[in-house]
Amino acid sequence: MAAHSVVRSLTDEYLTCRICLQAFDRPRRVSCQHSFCTDCIRQLVTKSPASRGPDKLLCPLCRSEVLIPADVSLDDFVCNLPIDSLIVDLQTTLSRHNRNPEISRTANVNSNDSCKAHPGRQLGHYCFHHAQLICAKCIDDFHHEPHCRCRSLIEARRELQPRVDRVLQRLHSELNEAELEAAKDQSFENSKQKTLDDITNLEQRLEKIFESCRRQISVLRSDVERLNREYILNRKDFFTVVHSLLESTSHLESLNQAYNR
Repeated sequence: MAAHSVVRSLTDEYLTCRICLQAFDRPRRVSCQHSFCTDCIRQLVTKSPASRGPDKLLCPLCRSEVLIPADVSLDDFVCNLPIDSLIVDLQTTLSRHNRNPEISRTANVNSNDSCKAHPGRQLGHYCFHHAQLICAKCIDDFHHEPHCRCRSLIEARRELQPRVDRVLQRLHSELNEAELEAAKDQSFENSKQKTLDDITNLEQRLEKIFESCRRQISVLRSDVERLNREYILNRKDFFTVVHSLLESTSHLESLNQAYNR
């Protein structure tokens, strides 16, 4: 689970084109150092009328502008952008060791496949600049520039293998660390869930206690009101006698005052 999580995290953060939101397909790096799929870069180019200057490419991440020389076609401009070899290496490594064909569309090229540009010819060479498998005729037609640095697959593998091994070693180390962190996270989640369950149980117990107290208070209030009514009823005769005595006393006093006059 931890390894899958790391692979998914790497794919989402580093191996996903921010334009099409898919796995990188022939990722190329523009001058602002952001990388996008080759076809996606073509979509970024804004065409301008001849009177308003050259075409330009606007990076959607940093808003940097790259002017395209008027004497260079769009296809040539895009094809001359450098392949992001780090992304390609990482795609290749993850695709090989995780057996996940969706991680990289770039890495799913087989040397036994036929060249699309020259049908019938096998892809027996590799261009380091474009990070692309090519046939021998492709070298003469499209990859003859010095910066392309084309090699046979055996030579290219011999040169690239140490880089792939270093990336793989780093990934294994990060996966081990991720597994340890995942174990810590799981322990924390278990402890947190237990605490939340304890809080819920305590809240339920307190709610029952409060409900019981409310019922007892209600009963006590009813008892007080009932006793008060009974007390008033029981003392009614006494109050009547006292009232009669007060009236008689007041009447006698009035008569006494009248007699003394």
